[in-house]
Amino acid sequence: LRGARMTCLFPATSLRTAAALLLCLLTLPAAAAPPQPTWTLLEFEASKLWVTARAELQLTAESAGGETLFRLDAEAAVASNTARYEEVFGPDLSVRSRQRVSVGNNRRMKSWQYDGAQVTRERREPAAGEVELPPREWSEVRRQVQALPRLDPALPLTSNHGIVLLASDPRLDQTGNSSEAYVHTDFNLYRVKLAVTGETSEPVSVELAGDSTDITGDRSALTISITAEPVGEQRDKPDFDVLGLSAPITLVVDSETRIPLAVTGKAPRLGMTTLPLRRARLHNGPT
Repeated sequence: LRGARMTCLFPATSLRTAAALLLCLLTLPAAAAPPQPTWTLLEFEASKLWVTARAELQLTAESAGGETLFRLDAEAAVASNTARYEEVFGPDLSVRSRQRVSVGNNRRMKSWQYDGAQVTRERREPAAGEVELPPREWSEVRRQVQALPRLDPALPLTSNHGIVLLASDPRLDQTGNSSEAYVHTDFNLYRVKLAVTGETSEPVSVELAGDSTDITGDRSALTISITAEPVGEQRDKPDFDVLGLSAPITLVVDSETRIPLAVTGKAPRLGMTTLPLRRARLHNGPT
């Protein structure tokens, strides 16, 4: 243990070189958890060819077992297709659990529970006469356990929605800066990179909930590209997206408040689409 405080310089023998490398690793600081997102509410909406796409995210922090967890409630809709989400993240924004309820003709609930190197996936559908019951009481249930491949422990394992949270990290503050995370979808796993590709001036009109001072006019912003590479065997068709938009995906983040001002990507039935932010609530703003 005393050696962990020594300068990492040793004569160039193989034994001492190996020892030096080990001691250097012992002295490296642990990767810092991303700061808490600066927002608690985001509402995006866009219309094109008589089709409306929208997404709403609400984030709350709660203490459990001596740590801060983040609960995300989200709803996304394109035309008549609507889905509701509940997700729980750890302090490093790694996902602990999540569920998705599809609303419409084919009602179903999917949930994922994350436990170390495995994921328990559950799918529920209503039996005859159960459609009005809460989804957790639907009796047609299928469960599967999925083993995850070995992952880089320095990167969080998060969800598609978690990418929006990670984009608010103030360390993504200039062109060339980047961060990475794993994203688990239904079955597939991706390694996702968020890279600041440039600065821009974004014309916005965002209502701040509970505040008469809205965000309007041209805002200094950063453009962040989102790219995803499959990891391991892909058990399903490609399904990485951010707020329902698939590649190529870009986020525009306000330089001052760190809130995402717009998301651009391909939407079903709409093609390339930009979802602008319409309404938001900042973390320390009025409720």
